[in-house]
Amino acid sequence: MDLHLTFKNTFIVSSVEAFRVQKHYLVRVRSQDGVEGTVTVNNRLAYIWPILQQIVAPYFIGKDARDLDKLVEGIYTYRS
Repeated sequence: MDLHLTFKNTFIVSSVEAFRVQKHYLVRVRSQDGVEGTVTVNNRLAYIWPILQQIVAPYFIGKDARDLDKLVEGIYTYRS
């Protein structure tokens, strides 16, 4: 799915945060324009938290979230 066709405005990522509320793990992403989205993720986040904080979040900052497919592919080669 081409998110550029669905969402006309860019969504340049300014922050990626992970946190826990009771037994639920959440990830919140904010854009430079102040738009934000929050998703519930499974409990594996507890194990991959350092990867999210040290690799995934910094890689996404400054990029357009509409390019999600390319961003996910790029994580594998980032800082390698």
